[in-house]
Amino acid sequence: MAAAPVVRRLAVAASIAVLAVPATGQATIAFQKPTGTGDRIHLANDDGGGAHVLAARGTNAVISPDGTRLAYQPLRGSAGPGPVRILTIAGGSVVASGQICRNMPVWSPDGTRLVCVTETATAAGFVSGEGLALIDAATGARTTLVRAPGNQVDSVDWSPDGTRIAYSAGRFGSTTSNVYVADPASMPARILAVRDATGPVWGPARIAVTRYARRRVRIGGQPSTVIHSQIWTVNPGGGGARRLTSVPPGPFLITGPFASAWTPDGTTVIGSIGGDDHSVPITVNAASGAVRRLGSSRVIAYPEAVSADGRTLLMNEDFIAGAGRLRLVGIGGRRGRIILRGISTVSVTANWQP
Repeated sequence: MAAAPVVRRLAVAASIAVLAVPATGQATIAFQKPTGTGDRIHLANDDGGGAHVLAARGTNAVISPDGTRLAYQPLRGSAGPGPVRILTIAGGSVVASGQICRNMPVWSPDGTRLVCVTETATAAGFVSGEGLALIDAATGARTTLVRAPGNQVDSVDWSPDGTRIAYSAGRFGSTTSNVYVADPASMPARILAVRDATGPVWGPARIAVTRYARRRVRIGGQPSTVIHSQIWTVNPGGGGARRLTSVPPGPFLITGPFASAWTPDGTTVIGSIGGDDHSVPITVNAASGAVRRLGSSRVIAYPEAVSADGRTLLMNEDFIAGAGRLRLVGIGGRRGRIILRGISTVSVTANWQP
């Protein structure tokens, strides 16, 4: 697939929350901090208050849409993250899955399953492929959807009704990928209309994808390849492919926009213009393609979540440095207060609304 910027990789791990499933009780935020106790998992209320530490310890922690369970991977010292565990927050019971994920797993909208990118390596420790796996949240049973060896799965997202998944994949080591749609209970998948695309984000009516183009330029007198991206949308059933954005190429190492989420009403795509050590959040009008930058390009920021009413974004500022600040930002760009500091990863419930 196309070489993705740092922020795109983190976006995949973040699993932007825009689900429309009702939650029981108060919505919560799960987060971790990049400290000497970086495996500690914290929970907080909608506005960041009432933060407390869970007994469970691990990484890649992500809260379920209804806020009742938490998936995480315990650390195994130098061996890295272990197999995914699912904690019932109220009772403390834990289900072990046996499945190791490369990043944060993605909950299905009804909270019954998780899907995640997997990884295989050679005896010498070199990565040999990236696949896709499904985990049953109640039993821990795992199902391989895409075998890792020889493949290169980049990202995955659920349909709003939880019946299908969209994911991007190519051959391992390739610079291109395609977006596929499948029912995880009956693979194989089919390719969507937009080829050479990645990062599918499933909205209420359409899927947004990021498509990369390559340009040959001369930098310092030497030939080089510059990668630039645009956001496209496509019908989940195939067809109707449409280029949504037309952002001119930026400076070297800054790619174009990529999608991260939709507002619940499907009128706006949330994303960023990113690159190496660069990320400017944007909103994109899903009808006109008009792009609006949120905040200053001097602040590295990334949208982590959209509130249930579609009016507020949760922004992670300076996250590349490893100690992000979570700030509330209005959908129109008005910057609100910082609710949490020193964050490495964060996820929210489906009805998060500060």
